[in-house]
Formats: sequence, structure tokens, C-alpha cells
Amino acid sequence: MTAEQKNTLNGFLNIAEDYLSGGYRAPRAVCRYTDDPAPSCNGRLPEDSETGRLSPEPAAGEEKISALAVEIKDCGACPLSKHRKQALSGTGAEKPLVLVAADCPGPEDDREGRVFAGETGALLDRMLKAIGLFREKNCFITYLVKCLPSPGHAIDEAERLSCEAFLKRELSCLKPRAVLALGASAGARLKGLGGSKESSLPSREDMRGRFFSCLGIPLLVTYHPAEVMLNTALKAPVWKDLQQLQAKLGEPEE
Repeated sequence: MTAEQKNTLNGFLNIAEDYLSGGYRAPRAVCRYTDDPAPSCNGRLPEDSETGRLSPEPAAGEEKISALAVEIKDCGACPLSKHRKQALSGTGAEKPLVLVAADCPGPEDDREGRVFAGETGALLDRMLKAIGLFREKNCFITYLVKCLPSPGHAIDEAERLSCEAFLKRELSCLKPRAVLALGASAGARLKGLGGSKESSLPSREDMRGRFFSCLGIPLLVTYHPAEVMLNTALKAPVWKDLQQLQAKLGEPEE
């Protein structure tokens, strides 16, 4: 059970107890739960066993990203939710160096319930490994649109905006040092977060080779692994992009 679900259940139990005790709400200290098993707090913040003082709340970023994943999986805000098997929240390290983002899931991702599944995912893993980046260790991989569109369906602006709030919250929770966009569409959307959207979609060639800003985070655009699988000549420019990202990560933090 997630922290959010535990807190909701605790609230319902408190209301029931107050009703049975006389019908009036009784004041209580706030009980904070985490997603990890912990001793019962009995209406109080858990105490440090050695000092007897109230322990601090769990790290906000960790709690938010797990709650956000639950929200994404349960989302039915737009028509895309009617055709998917499952909404795909991002996955990876809780304190990533890099957030990697592509436009939307593919059929294999939707079937397996895994971000970047199959051969495309295996190629992405090899691309990242080449510069010392790994799933679950120092990367977070996500999609701008969380649901697989039905065959032939062009994702419209309203559907994209439904998911954009999730993406902004992922960035806010994770605070990566850099963002790597896979594909021109993902690059343009990430570049436009928090500002005006591009009137026309720029090409990768217009966006590659330099860093942009995504909500104040350095953003680099490269080719999507699926494109590289179709055209192996793209391996050389992708490797150049990855080396550029590696050099950026090696710079001192501002």
C-alpha cells in the first residue's frame, strides 16, 4: 500500500471512530506514513527510539514520485485511456543524473507494462551504458504521453496537455542534472514546457548539437532508438550527442 493510500485510509478510520464516539470530530496530530513498513505511529509522528524526539518527515521527492506513479496508472483524463492496456509512469532512479524522455509508448511497452521494452529498449540501454548511465541507478526514463494511442490516431493538443502536468511534476520531484529528449517531437515539447509552444515542429538537425532549457534544466535532443534501428547511419551522430551529454554531466554544478 502506498503512503497516499495509507493516509486516506487512516482519515476514513478517524472519521468512523469519531462518529461512533459521539458524532463530533476530535482533534488529532497528523500521522505521516511512508511507502516502507514502519512502526505504528498511533496518531503521532514516529519518535526516534534513542532521543524520544519526533522524527522528520520522509523525503518529499521520494514520497511524491511514488504517489505520482499511482495517479498516472489510474488516470482517465483523456480518450487515450480507453485504448491502452495500462498507463506507463516513468521508471528509474529516485535521484537521477539524467531524465530520458520520448514521445509516447509503443505496443510492446503497453503489453509488458514497461517503459522502453523489447529491442528498442535494449538499444537505449546500450546507448546509455556507453556513457555510464543505467536504468534504476542514475537515470529516469519516461514518456511525454503516458498511454499508447490507438492505431492511426494522431495525438491531439488536449491529450498532450493532459499528460504535460505529470511530466512537469516528474521533473520537479526528480530534479535531474540534464534531460535527454529522444526525437524531435519530444525535444520540441520539452523545450516549450513553461512557455509558448513552437508554431511549427523543428527538425532534429535544427535542435541537435546544442543545449536548450527545459524548465531551467539543460536539454539535449538526439535520435530515437527506433530511428537508429531503421537507419544504422544514425549511430555516429547519436554517439556524438551522447558524448556531448557526458561532457555536460562532467561539468561542476552551478
